[in-house]
Amino acid sequence: MEIGDRLWTSRRGHSRQDLQSGAPGCRLPVVIEGIKIEMSTAELRDHVQARADFHEAKAKWYRDHAASLREGRDPELNLSNDPVSSLERSRESHEQKAAYFKIIAKYLIASETYRLAETDLARLEFSSAYF
Repeated sequence: MEIGDRLWTSRRGHSRQDLQSGAPGCRLPVVIEGIKIEMSTAELRDHVQARADFHEAKAKWYRDHAASLREGRDPELNLSNDPVSSLERSRESHEQKAAYFKIIAKYLIASETYRLAETDLARLEFSSAYF
């Protein structure tokens, strides 16, 4: 036994040797890297479908507003910041996001548990849903 082994004890008074040998009531500490969340297929599918619905609604809103601006706009008016083009770009972005979330929802494997890292949570827009 090395000096470090004799001096080291856990918060509960177990020696390193007790922990390594698996003595009753002893276990090695668990290290968890980063933020990871486990969720069922049903929970993940519900969230992903809700994000698809949200983006479809936003795309419709942008489509409708772009159409109404286009109808009432003077063709002689030359604006450097074209609001119709801006609305159409936003509509396209939301349509692409809705399509992405629909694909994810469609191909999730049933009855599984998904472990999501921070990058997954960001990509699946968990932060925009809760912050």
